[in-house]
Amino acid sequence: MIAAPYTSGGADSALRAARRPEMNRAALAILRLGGASQGADQQVARFAQAGKQVFYAPADTPPV
Repeated sequence: MIAAPYTSGGADSALRAARRPEMNRAALAILRLGGASQGADQQVARFAQAGKQVFYAPADTPPV
């Protein structure tokens, strides 16, 4: 999980757009839960193309 002031604190769309690539580079894996979301599907595709882990169910994630 990546924690950063993404939508809170009055961040505008330009600042969010600038932070998104940084957060994605730092992330090691993504958990894609059900439900229609074009944005989530795009993130999954980016992670897969980068060779990062993509999980589709919480039970599939490694223990911490």
